[in-house]
Amino acid sequence: MTRQNSLTLSDITRFRLYNQQISETKFKKPAEIVKWLGAVQGQDYSGAKWSIALRLPNVNDVEIEKAIADKKIIRTWPVRGTLHFVSADDIRWMLSLAASDPRSVKPPQPRPIYAFSPIRTFTSLFMVNR
Repeated sequence: MTRQNSLTLSDITRFRLYNQQISETKFKKPAEIVKWLGAVQGQDYSGAKWSIALRLPNVNDVEIEKAIADKKIIRTWPVRGTLHFVSADDIRWMLSLAASDPRSVKPPQPRPIYAFSPIRTFTSLFMVNR
């Protein structure tokens, strides 16, 4: 028996573009779109700003930078030690929600840089001693 009300790939694509505010948007300001999305992954600063601008056709880089400078949106580590842009209105509850994980409220610690990883070193020694 086939289902009559199943979604097509085209339907799913259309819903995703709409829900992510890419195909159309009712928002006018960077803080509004960030609040709607919950957070915007912000490890790559330019890419994160582009992601915000993509959803706001009449907003430029200057307006996004102004929202950041005015602290309407904040670039921080709300979860997983990964930088995100978050609405200033939402930052407190997000941090309190994630506070059980101490890594989520402070910047990640720098990791040592090895010329060779331990596995590469082992593999190299194994190959040399063969």
